[in-house]
Amino acid sequence: MIKYIGYLLVFSIVIIGCSEDNADSRVYPDDTSKVQFLEEIPSSVSGITFNNRIKEDPAINVITFDGMLQGAGVAVLDADNDGLMDIYFASNMEGDKLYRNKGDFKFEDVSAKSGINPMNWSTGVAVVDINNDGFDDIYVCKFLYDDASKRENVFYINNGDGTFTNKSKEMGLNDNGYGIMANFFDYDNDGDLDVYLANQPPNSLAEKTRLKGKVDYSFTDRLYKNNNGKFLDVTDFSGITNYAYSLSVTAFDFNQDGLTDIYVACDYDEPDILYKNNGNGTFKNITDSSLKHMSNFSMGVDIADINNDGHLDVYVADMVAEDNYRQKTNMSGMNPEKFFALARNGYHYQYMFNAMQLNNGDETFSEIAQLSGISNTDWSWSPLFVDFDQDGLKDLVVTNGLIKEMRNKDFQIWRKKLFEERKKKAKNPNQKNLGIDPLEISKKAPTQKIANFIYKNEGGLNFSKQTNTWGLGTPTWSQGAAYADFDNDGDLDMIINNMSMEASLYKNTANEKLINNYLSINLEGSPNNKKGINARIEVSAGGSTQAIEMTPYRGYMSSCQTMVHFGLGKDKSVDQLKVIWPDNKVTDLSDIKANQTLVVKYSEASSGNNKKSGSKGIFRALPNNNLVHIENEYNDYKREILLPYKTSTLGPIMAQGDVNNDGFTDIYLGGSAGNKAQLLAGINDKQFQSINAFPAIDAGFEDGGAVFFDFDNDNDLDLYVCSGGSEYKEGTTGYLDRLYINNGKGAFTKSNLLPNIKVSTSTVVPFDYDGDGDLDLFVGGRQQPGKYGRKVNSFLLENNGERYVDVTKVKAPFFENYGMVTDGKVADINGDGKLELITVGEWM
Repeated sequence: MIKYIGYLLVFSIVIIGCSEDNADSRVYPDDTSKVQFLEEIPSSVSGITFNNRIKEDPAINVITFDGMLQGAGVAVLDADNDGLMDIYFASNMEGDKLYRNKGDFKFEDVSAKSGINPMNWSTGVAVVDINNDGFDDIYVCKFLYDDASKRENVFYINNGDGTFTNKSKEMGLNDNGYGIMANFFDYDNDGDLDVYLANQPPNSLAEKTRLKGKVDYSFTDRLYKNNNGKFLDVTDFSGITNYAYSLSVTAFDFNQDGLTDIYVACDYDEPDILYKNNGNGTFKNITDSSLKHMSNFSMGVDIADINNDGHLDVYVADMVAEDNYRQKTNMSGMNPEKFFALARNGYHYQYMFNAMQLNNGDETFSEIAQLSGISNTDWSWSPLFVDFDQDGLKDLVVTNGLIKEMRNKDFQIWRKKLFEERKKKAKNPNQKNLGIDPLEISKKAPTQKIANFIYKNEGGLNFSKQTNTWGLGTPTWSQGAAYADFDNDGDLDMIINNMSMEASLYKNTANEKLINNYLSINLEGSPNNKKGINARIEVSAGGSTQAIEMTPYRGYMSSCQTMVHFGLGKDKSVDQLKVIWPDNKVTDLSDIKANQTLVVKYSEASSGNNKKSGSKGIFRALPNNNLVHIENEYNDYKREILLPYKTSTLGPIMAQGDVNNDGFTDIYLGGSAGNKAQLLAGINDKQFQSINAFPAIDAGFEDGGAVFFDFDNDNDLDLYVCSGGSEYKEGTTGYLDRLYINNGKGAFTKSNLLPNIKVSTSTVVPFDYDGDGDLDLFVGGRQQPGKYGRKVNSFLLENNGERYVDVTKVKAPFFENYGMVTDGKVADINGDGKLELITVGEWM
């Protein structure tokens, strides 16, 4: 579907004076998209040779465990409190690794002497100072194995001397679910950090589906309450028990009510979950009321205020390819019946695209990924919002890659044929060795490295791809990713955990090559939340305000640096800085110089009331007296499998006017094919009453558009209704438009005053095109049923005082094969006293 969108471009002239203060050898380019400032540091320089190496064998392979290719996370922490960020890599089949930062992008493997040496399948890594002793601790999730003892998560407590001790069992966090990711946050506002664990089945969706409705705690997500350093399982009580295929989780206060909420990204058919914190230790799943649609194969998730409106938005990565070839060879199956059956049964509307959920500030989101140009990033895993170029807008990086492309259509066809051949041969009792070696199948799967995606936030909800320009063009198989300032120069660098290849380390040289400014903030939090996790920081500079909620658990299976970073563009100072701590205390600072790392202390905060109850907005809902629009069942895709949307369900349509001249607005609510339209008569300015005003036979029409207007100049409103949709065969009576004449009291009679036009229409515009004092009509053709994309006729109907006459061929021949009209309006654009007609539509 093509949409026409107008953009207002505002150009500003900025005069920069020269002084000693702003003298700088760096260059400020007109467009940062023209500068490469991400520099990949090779292992020969960094010393980081970690490789999340995957090796299949007859017992563990992608055929028997399709979750084995999900990769592993990476975390940044200051393990030894030397002021340099170190790196922890999770490994699936080999030992995890801890690298100590020695400065200047040189690292040392200190795994052996640190006490971290797990060999069981590690996935997600979360860094937290859980005992608030000033040292970073490490929580590692475990996955895959059937043996529950091998799936016990580990909690490495920092001993303060460069070594760690696993105390997960003593603390009650040796969870043996199939762990993917952990997120520490204070869900009950008691001051200490609790933890949400995202779990999932290890090998197939069928395994989860088989247990649907049954309690199997090795599959469900879990919530643990921190009770003085001992963790209690409150999963059931809190209301978060689920059987979703959880792949990532983020916790943030999405509605700014002072309570931390939860977003869970779920793979396969289970929908994502938005849990609203009720404030009493429980959560409510508000997905249906907050999200109109979502990704289907949801992977990683991150939050950021992408348009600096003060509301935190949510980005979820899926797996649709960027180019047409990979879209077709790796596409999901097209099964409309299954799609709508899932939607009807509570699985929501899911589409195989990334989702950019723009927070509307009223507990609802608008999904804009395709509008913003960030919907297709191939088999994606970890999205991270980072202001790499420090211009004050959050840029986006998305890791991607699957080492075995099991969804490749050619591979799937080959595998199906192999199974059928072996099954056929098995009928012969003399055949031997007919077993199928899973490694034989796996080796046939295609494999292709893809470069990770990085987008510059251009403002106005627009992003531009900068993968090659900014320096991320190396093809990889990448999963977990984290950002940190590894060299303490003020800009954010990045580390990526790759599969079966060395990790990728990127140095950000923005402070060397660009003259944009920044402000970094380290929080010294409350006694039981030393890092200030989930504090909200707002920075105002140059007339713009940015907001970040501090959580290190971002993207996919990973932990980022807890330092909060704001790009400031050309602003050299911050006018106002506000920290809203998790307990609602506030720190306010002003006139802060840029290009420094500022420490903000909870101990200096003051009491405040920053809870937002939510805007009531301009409108409020009125009682609808159980008014429901009933849609007919019709499967457009049986006739046109490649439709971008259902063309039979473009309603319901509405028209409004005072049909009985009582001073109150009345509403026409159009019907679907087989269901009658309704006239809602206004009783007062707040209430409506449904009136049976139209003949039952007209329920056979699919109303495509309607308008109240005075056809016969008798000072009451008549009604024109377009007959649209695509349920009927082209050129049949189901597409005859209707004109209803008002008797002056709001009672309507169907007339025969229209020409015999049998076209699916969508809009009608009354206007006196010939200046004779009565209203003529433009009627927009919407579609040729069963032939989406083909042009359709529109019509000019002239009012001759008695009826309407089709004068299109004589007066407006260009309306023939005009296009797929969606709307029309008239206005005197050039001020000559005559009305011009403006139309919009598809393929026009």
